[in-house]
Amino acid sequence: IFYTFEEPYTSKSDLALDVLQRVLQMAYTDSIREEKGGTYGVSVSYELEKDNRPTAMLRISFRTDPTKYEALIPIVYRQLAHIADRGPNPVSMDKVKKYLLKIYRQNNIDNGYWDYVIYNQLQNGIDFHTGYEQLVRNLTGHEVQQIAKDLLGSRRRIEVTMQSE
Repeated sequence: IFYTFEEPYTSKSDLALDVLQRVLQMAYTDSIREEKGGTYGVSVSYELEKDNRPTAMLRISFRTDPTKYEALIPIVYRQLAHIADRGPNPVSMDKVKKYLLKIYRQNNIDNGYWDYVIYNQLQNGIDFHTGYEQLVRNLTGHEVQQIAKDLLGSRRRIEVTMQSE
């Protein structure tokens, strides 16, 4: 499933999408993998692109037994709608924020991290480093909820199902 919507290219929107992706990942692990035993895992990823019209894309994918597909696909949509309606689970939100702060401290000494920071500063004029910890701490569930609302409100969704013959 692919969703696209217009979103400003900022460090805050990138962070909100990252948190949404991680919260959804946790929700899908609980509901689709653990409760339903429908798949080994659901992959959630996002991209934020700076073009003439900045665009965000959220990609949700999973493999499953074809006989389980009809039961699982509504759960994928329900979890996203739940976050858009009520916001992310506060416990999940807290876990994600703690994790992001932990890996930020670890990545600070990694050349790949600094390549990413410098590239975005030069190419896109966005500083993903300065004030990151404060940005993470201040990000609210409401802001993540708004990203989910914007995503669903765009009404730009593609669902692709591949089955073997």
